Amino acid sequence: TAPTCVEVLSKCGIAVSTMSEGGFLGAREIMLMTNLLRVINNPALDLELLSVLMSPVFGFDEDDLARIRICDRNVSLYAAVTLDAEHGNEKSAAFLKELAYYRGLAATLPMYKLITVIYERLSFMSIITATDSSGAAQGNLRLLLDYARSFEQNTKRGLSSFVAYLDHLVEDGSDLPCAAASSGPDSGVEIITVHSSKGLEFPVCFLANTARKFITDSNKAVLLHSRCGYAQKRFDPVLNVSYNTLPRMALAMEIERDEMSEELRILYVAMTRAKQKLIMVATPVSNLKKNPDDPTIPRPFAFNYLNNISKKLAGYNNISPFAVRSAGSLADWLTMCALLHPDGKALRDFAQAETDYDREKEFDFSAYIVDSPFDAGEGEQEIKIPEDGEAASHRDSALLRETEAHAGFRYPYEGICGLPVKIAASELAHRYSDKRFDRILDRPAFMSEEKLTSAEKGTAMHAFMQYADFAAAREDISAELKRLTGGGYLSSVQAESIDLDRAGRFIGSLLVSRCLDSPAVYKEYRFNVKLPAYKVDPELDEAFRDEKLILQGAVDLAFAEDGKLVIVDYKTDRVKDPAALAGMYSAQLMLYKDALEECLGMPVKECLIYSVHHGTEVPVYLDKEGDS
Repeated sequence: TAPTCVEVLSKCGIAVSTMSEGGFLGAREIMLMTNLLRVINNPALDLELLSVLMSPVFGFDEDDLARIRICDRNVSLYAAVTLDAEHGNEKSAAFLKELAYYRGLAATLPMYKLITVIYERLSFMSIITATDSSGAAQGNLRLLLDYARSFEQNTKRGLSSFVAYLDHLVEDGSDLPCAAASSGPDSGVEIITVHSSKGLEFPVCFLANTARKFITDSNKAVLLHSRCGYAQKRFDPVLNVSYNTLPRMALAMEIERDEMSEELRILYVAMTRAKQKLIMVATPVSNLKKNPDDPTIPRPFAFNYLNNISKKLAGYNNISPFAVRSAGSLADWLTMCALLHPDGKALRDFAQAETDYDREKEFDFSAYIVDSPFDAGEGEQEIKIPEDGEAASHRDSALLRETEAHAGFRYPYEGICGLPVKIAASELAHRYSDKRFDRILDRPAFMSEEKLTSAEKGTAMHAFMQYADFAAAREDISAELKRLTGGGYLSSVQAESIDLDRAGRFIGSLLVSRCLDSPAVYKEYRFNVKLPAYKVDPELDEAFRDEKLILQGAVDLAFAEDGKLVIVDYKTDRVKDPAALAGMYSAQLMLYKDALEECLGMPVKECLIYSVHHGTEVPVYLDKEGDS
């Protein structure tokens, strides 16, 4: 049964979860919480108060209860606790103080808020779920909070009404849906019924208790069938004997056929839940027989069972309808298939089956016989299948090596999992910069009466320098600004924000003159190049330093001069000293240098920053003089 499996697996330290058989209101954590709500509503309920006191939440033990009852055996438990507190017991006094606090809240707070306070103040959820590995207890407690919220939205409010509603459900035998246990990768073994597994899939499935005998209704004296109608045994009042009748025999056969069809459908559902491996376990019950070679040694259970099944298959290469109808459990059907399978030779040899089955193999499977009953009584010998020690050791060692290989697997590129596949040059440069605090912060936009913020003005100036025709701007900068506005390169608000003095200073600079004399000019040149991983993270292990990442970015201005490239980056930062820009953005310019040398196939002779705020050039890299 499921409780037995849970108990055994838990003792072995294996996390296990199962569906709650008692439903929502029957779950341990819900019963405790609802009893606490009943006690808050009416402390005179002795049984509910006893369960709350003895719970892990309040921690009263048998000695505490004995001391409480000694105070007065003729009053209610609540009155006895009150007397114990009056006699100076701090534990009882603390409980009564806590209870009085919740009774005061219950008169004013909605139910869901009261439950929330209880969860938080008593650490209720943490205490109850400390021994719950499935997460079902925590889910049920949260679900109780949702039920309380829904109850007050749809019906009466208050603690008394909610407790009465719960009591009404219990009296009627009704229940509420409970929370599903976690089925994530950390939830361990999940035990569910075949019916509840429909539509679900799991990596590994154990189909247990396949030797369970079929339960049939065909043995009843009176039989009913949806299609064939009614039949019963004939009773002889003189002899006081019941006789079977032909209609009842026919009806019993039809009922057995329908029941077996349903069992086959259930078996199909169970066998199709596994995605990787299906393990089916059968523990058939068989009477022990004496071994003819040594009467003192009983034959194994498995021999009797397999031998009986193989006799039903004698002379057949397929399972006959008679064999199918004679099965008493799912294990009988599975064993028949295993004996006929080419991989079932070990089973046939063990059962000493005389017939040699010759069939084409459609799939692989392995069979293991463990003939050691767990419930062997006194005088009974636990029987073990003789096995080649060397073969068993080899199999165990191979399984251990495979398990260790899976458990110890490490992703070979784990060292660079934290690195992005693609990174922007500006973002990478900011990682290297440690002087960004030198910037002068602008006032927030809501404190400024101007239409554009300083950052937006900088963006507008950058757009002007990108799209402007330098030659035309030198002739008439205002006309060029109108052209950009009319062409949609700048909005009217952006055009109004352009500082013509600073724009004119840039247009008339030596830098623009060099650009006008250049045979090739690149504005807003976008690139995507490969970048060694160590440039993103210099502390990478040696094995990953040369792994390639994608670097993307855009160069504001580049032009050819004397067969080499000059790179210019516009900066609108308001800094006190323009030389500080070199320290802030040198890494970014060096990335631009490497990228353009790769993309354009030309060496870079110079990298410059043009400070719009100061109207000056800041050298970053010079080919002949080295890094500045």
